[in-house]
Amino acid sequence: MVAPDFIGGNMTRAEKAERNSIIRDEYIKGISAKELGNKYHLNEISIYRICDGLTNPNNKGYSAILRDNSKEVAAMLSSGHSRQEIADRFNVSKNSVADFAKRYGLKGKPNKNSEADAALKILCKSDGLLEYVSGYTVKENPVRVRCTICGQEFVRTFHNITTKGRVSCPFCLERERKQIREAKEAEQKRQGLERKRKAKEREEERKRKSEAWKNRPYRKCRVCGTLTQNPKYCCPDCRDKANWTTKEHRRRARLKAQMVDRDITVEGLFRRDKGICSICGGRCDLEDYTVREGVFIAGDWYPSVDHIKPISKGGLHSWGNVQLAHRRCNTLKSDKELK
Repeated sequence: MVAPDFIGGNMTRAEKAERNSIIRDEYIKGISAKELGNKYHLNEISIYRICDGLTNPNNKGYSAILRDNSKEVAAMLSSGHSRQEIADRFNVSKNSVADFAKRYGLKGKPNKNSEADAALKILCKSDGLLEYVSGYTVKENPVRVRCTICGQEFVRTFHNITTKGRVSCPFCLERERKQIREAKEAEQKRQGLERKRKAKEREEERKRKSEAWKNRPYRKCRVCGTLTQNPKYCCPDCRDKANWTTKEHRRRARLKAQMVDRDITVEGLFRRDKGICSICGGRCDLEDYTVREGVFIAGDWYPSVDHIKPISKGGLHSWGNVQLAHRRCNTLKSDKELK
């Protein structure tokens, strides 16, 4: 015996037959098809099929009701009545009428709403963008609608309009795409003309500057006095020479503005530092020099005046900022400040 709370699954034929027998017994006792469907997890139509021909005091099977009035049901279906109207007429469900019509090959309007209801639903779901024209039978079939903006008619499924919200007009969409394309093409054309205009202006400015450079007046070089079309100097050598002269003038002016001890000499510094190089700690040699053709040439160990803080970095030419150093050590130190 199958348990009453059985909910289905992989069942053998014997188990299904035993379950159907239990369902019939309970149906005859007065349990409605809806309650049996909830109990055994079956739909109402399946319960009616299992209990076909049986009498239920609470809910008579659809076959018993519709079969007794089959001629009237067929006449109503053929005359165009909807399934809902027939279901309301015989106090049965709409699915029962549809299953009955399918089993006995009867045809009729399967929709529960009239064309007026469908038109109102289409108008509401589309927010007034679409108007119903014709062709409504079932929600899965296409209907002809009219766009309220452009007035064009096109075909769209009733289910897509009312459920999925596909209410856009293809003609309006194509017109919008065309306007977008035209605006984009116009913008590209405008940008192209603007680029050409700017390129033309740059070319004219380049030619103007080139002509002005070629026709520039002649001037005297500030260093050698040669006539040249350059703004200041005739060649790079004159420019470097002028820059070095300016730097030297600034250095000398800076020295004049600072405190300078003019009595600083190599011999005096040699006596003060006792002949010791302040950089390497070695002894300086006053005899390390040669004279060639009247030119004095100091050797590597000859003493020299080294500025502790280089003058180029703000140091003073004073006794407090000088020290004794080999000529070689002073040269290697350059303008570095040793700590």
